[in-house]
Amino acid sequence: MSYIKTISPQDTREMSSELVVAYQELGKMASQARILQLQSLHPEAMLNHYKFYESLMQKASPLSRKFREMIAFAVSKINGCEYLMKHHGEALEKEWEEKSLVQSFLQDPLNSESLSPKERAGLVFAQKLSTQITKMSAQDCNNLRELDYSDREILDLAQIASYFNFVNRMAEGLGLIEDSEPH
Repeated sequence: MSYIKTISPQDTREMSSELVVAYQELGKMASQARILQLQSLHPEAMLNHYKFYESLMQKASPLSRKFREMIAFAVSKINGCEYLMKHHGEALEKEWEEKSLVQSFLQDPLNSESLSPKERAGLVFAQKLSTQITKMSAQDCNNLRELDYSDREILDLAQIASYFNFVNRMAEGLGLIEDSEPH
């Protein structure tokens, strides 16, 4: 359910040829990721959105897959985006080896006992980028470098935090919720 019209991969009656091609390219992801279906009225943007997500979250990065999911969840929690908190919380439960620590993180990401000093600093950076953008300075990057963040890691961290700020606003602003959840 959303506040705007969407066309699901199963609703072939209303699909433009461009959307048919986009859904074919997305494969099973088209029916699993409702955030993509939310963009079905603009197939080119939907495809580019997925490619950007894939490059940030699934391709090679100096940041671990687990830490990228931690950033996604933390930013979504900062923004109060239940839809993406649910999905990235579930992904974290699969990624986290110490199952007892994942619940601590899901409750309070920035103060979880499971965080290394480097992870905590990265999440603090993501929080500031999400909530105090006009107060960001070179010192924020220098603080990360002091904890052995490379510039590539800082870039990936900033891109992931920024991406989830964008997608949280899409989900919340256009009413993307689970079909069984009131909004």
